[in-house]
Amino acid sequence: MSNLDAVKEEDFVCLACDRSKAVRRLNLRALPDPLKILDTLEGDTFKIKPRPYNKRPVGLFIIDCKSQFRWVILLPNRQGPTVFNAI
Repeated sequence: MSNLDAVKEEDFVCLACDRSKAVRRLNLRALPDPLKILDTLEGDTFKIKPRPYNKRPVGLFIIDCKSQFRWVILLPNRQGPTVFNAI
């Protein structure tokens, strides 16, 4: 007969599960100018497949960091002048 008084709460915890849990580390570095960082735009281009009827297979995705407002602009190609003219 086994001694159930010797069983502890730690025996019911999966050690592999405990070790695999990620430890969240806070970013303690201060931002140089938080207001300036918020007044920026983030952008990226993406390719649309299959080719749409309007012959503009590239999309430009722009996000305003402060208001989270988003724009999508369809472009004919990814060339630099085309993207800068769209902005």
